[in-house]
Amino acid sequence: MGDEVDKENLKGAMKWDLWNPWAKYYEIHSTHPLIANRLNYLSKQSEFMGKDPYIRFDKRKPESYRDEFFVDILIRFLPVLTFIGFLIASIYTENYSLANAGILVTGITYIVKVK
Repeated sequence: MGDEVDKENLKGAMKWDLWNPWAKYYEIHSTHPLIANRLNYLSKQSEFMGKDPYIRFDKRKPESYRDEFFVDILIRFLPVLTFIGFLIASIYTENYSLANAGILVTGITYIVKVK
């Protein structure tokens, strides 16, 4: 029971909660704030009370996670965008076999999304 938590590992885990663009999405759809946000709040409270906080998050934010975020968004919505594109193309060209091809390609893009 006397095991000490490795604070550097904890800080490494906190990076995702604090810097990743997906973190805000998950926090909005959650019933509680993300753990890193709670730990930061508790650290500030302990400093306010004149006590040494258990952990201080002192890592520097990297340039950006945005490039990965936009790729993630594209892959997340790729099946829907593919299906809509083929559906519009089949209606526009009146070639309804394109809709069948759209279903096939949508299935393939869904497999890419899952991988």
